[in-house]
Amino acid sequence: MGYELLSKWDSTRPYAEAALYHHLWYDEKGGYPREYTYKGNDNAILYQILTCADCLDAATDSVGRAYSSCKNFADMLADLHCNAGRMFNPDLVQLFDSEQLQQEAGRLITVEHEQLYREVFCKNVELVL
Repeated sequence: MGYELLSKWDSTRPYAEAALYHHLWYDEKGGYPREYTYKGNDNAILYQILTCADCLDAATDSVGRAYSSCKNFADMLADLHCNAGRMFNPDLVQLFDSEQLQQEAGRLITVEHEQLYREVFCKNVELVL
């Protein structure tokens, strides 16, 4: 559905394929859509980055994606390492061994998330009132 929606407009068409691929596992044995492959796709690394980012965001989000209980960042890092080579590109997961990246990603999914949700919530409340 995301692919179809993004394909409708010239301004979003370049991003349509990312919506299609970002749930495909690195080993292509899981995720979806199953009929797609990274082989020969020039943007494969971009989609694999999006997969890591989306999983980090979804797993650690306690507000915007409240369809499951959130994990803390340390637990999600352990999941990334556990699933490297299967769900996630192992070279990308290895980047998270950097303490600097861990600190920045941790800040983004805690402090920045909270600030963004607060800002969006307040704007929407103002629109309703």
